[in-house]
Amino acid sequence: MRYKAVISYDGTLFHGFQKQKKHRSVQEELENAIYKAFDQKKEVYASGRTDKGVHALAQVIHFDLNLDLQRRNLKKAMNSFLPQDIYVNNVEKVDDNFHARFNAKAKTYRYLLDLNEVNPLLVNYRYYYKGPKLDLSKLDEIPKIFIGTKDFKSFSKGNEKENTVRTIYTFTIKNIDNLLVFEIKGDGFLHNMIRLIIGMILEVLKGKLGVNKLKEILDSKDQKLTPKLVPGSGLYLVSVEY
Repeated sequence: MRYKAVISYDGTLFHGFQKQKKHRSVQEELENAIYKAFDQKKEVYASGRTDKGVHALAQVIHFDLNLDLQRRNLKKAMNSFLPQDIYVNNVEKVDDNFHARFNAKAKTYRYLLDLNEVNPLLVNYRYYYKGPKLDLSKLDEIPKIFIGTKDFKSFSKGNEKENTVRTIYTFTIKNIDNLLVFEIKGDGFLHNMIRLIIGMILEVLKGKLGVNKLKEILDSKDQKLTPKLVPGSGLYLVSVEY
């Protein structure tokens, strides 16, 4: 029996979603909870891997169990064995062909960049910018560069042989009381892609790059031109669509 679950997690103390030998991961905690609850060693698959420190409001996973359970009971059982920084929001039975990653049609991410005074309670949940003053007059113009189907090789630190073409459906930057909220929706994202895009947008806002130069960097497909990477603490996986 295959189950689909929507989970939330605080990424602060995780080295990412994927299992690692020497570091704590979301995947390992989920698989441990399933084993403790149902005495079955099962692999958990996610819609995508989040990096160290990245949070999720609605990550989607799937896993198989040799049990037919009501979703309320399954949710309660898993949450009883999960640590406080992971929570199962809901669970449902799905077709055996469902795959959390390969069936995903779109994902939405949000990044929080705070220009205000540092609040120590929030330092793990946003990026507090403390550099030169930013020019915020082009917040509507800049995202348009990235919308559409494009080759995002310049904004990836992944394998050069990987297909680097992705489609961005929407991308907005809003200034809410000096909190810059970046929200981007696409059919998929390359490794570090969003954090590299925002890092280079920050260079434009600092006045170190022009908008046209940013477009040239995108068109160049040259990974060496995007050295700026914002911290993972400000990034959230908001939703996954199927």
